[in-house]
Amino acid sequence: FYTWYKGKAYAARYPQVGMAEKTNILFFKVYGLDENNNLVGRGFIPNVSSYSFAFLSSGNDKALAVAFMVKFLLNGKEAVSKVDYKRREPLIWWSKDKKPADLDAQIPLILAELDRLGPPDEDLSE
Repeated sequence: FYTWYKGKAYAARYPQVGMAEKTNILFFKVYGLDENNNLVGRGFIPNVSSYSFAFLSSGNDKALAVAFMVKFLLNGKEAVSKVDYKRREPLIWWSKDKKPADLDAQIPLILAELDRLGPPDEDLSE
């Protein structure tokens, strides 16, 4: 599982991904490397949480999204879709964050550190 924010990749293997809910917002905990190549955690907020917070989707929408994600994480893509899926672009301009050019180089470095050290024990509230 991976994402990025402001040019930095954050990743984890599925068993290493943390999950939490705080003030009606769903977080996935993923990891990146700081300027000293130390593992740091980051909370990834799926768009379904952003829309729930803005009252644009219901708690049931979030429950369905979580059920979909769990089914995918446990059983793979074939369990949720027989076709390839490409999501639509975000409707809100500030939701766009350009994919880092070196994303494919950053992810293996993060995963290697996670394999070597394990996920750091941090709070999602950073």
